[in-house]
Amino acid sequence: MLPFLKIRHLLEALVAYAVIGLFRLLGLRLGGQVAAALMRGFGPLSRVHKILLNNMRAAFPDKNEGEIKTLAGQCWDNAGRTFCEYANLDKLRKHHEHHLTIHGAELAHQAVKDGRGLILVSGHIGNWESMSMAIDLIGLDAAGVYRHANNPIMNRWMIAKRQASVIPVQYPKGAKGAKMLIKKLKAGGTICMLVDQKMNDGIEARLFGRKAMTASAAASMARRYDVPLMLITNERIRGTGFSVTFHDAFEADKTDELAKDIQTTTQKINDLLESAIRKNPAQWLWMHNRWS
Repeated sequence: MLPFLKIRHLLEALVAYAVIGLFRLLGLRLGGQVAAALMRGFGPLSRVHKILLNNMRAAFPDKNEGEIKTLAGQCWDNAGRTFCEYANLDKLRKHHEHHLTIHGAELAHQAVKDGRGLILVSGHIGNWESMSMAIDLIGLDAAGVYRHANNPIMNRWMIAKRQASVIPVQYPKGAKGAKMLIKKLKAGGTICMLVDQKMNDGIEARLFGRKAMTASAAASMARRYDVPLMLITNERIRGTGFSVTFHDAFEADKTDELAKDIQTTTQKINDLLESAIRKNPAQWLWMHNRWS
């Protein structure tokens, strides 16, 4: 099977590089428009479209079917634009003053002032890479967390792309990455984590009123190492424009009941994320099997 897998990975990478090359030629704005149009047209034909619709219906029971379908189309639009932006991350970074507006940077600097470190949490909203880019642009000593892509060739491409244009220091998910994160925090550094996806070995919290298995690492590390937490959000405000906001820092709950503290702090993180998603529901990644 190994030679077959290598050939498959190579063929997948060749197709991906061809598409990436096309969107690099088209550029951020025109490429984003083309990718958005393609995804609006073909996204609803995919298998995950049913997941998207069901998730939205459950999250917004007060919305009628027409409103749900409108939101779904906008969601595919954002997904297409985000794909194009991945092909052009270097251009987004080079001309960030035209694409990124950053709010609340002083809150982040104030939070790290006492040297305890900082855990920034967020979700897959808008183009989530714009948040990591903003973290690096304001000068925080920060590290991001990444999940290995299934294709090792594309995994190396993605890591290199993010290191060059988004955030230089990246740690892999897993035991090895966890040790690196803890070392970073103990040294007073900042880590940024996307915590909105399903994690089967996490803890049960609620999101949009439904039970959702949720990663508890952010709450656990904040509680154990006495590190403040902070929500960071972004909003796509025009085609390739993003408004990134650092919110008020908060502490993990600290009582005599460790498990309860992790549970309540994780729930607070989910509540903050839900509020951010409700503000721009079409910009979240609803295609994910978050609750099943």
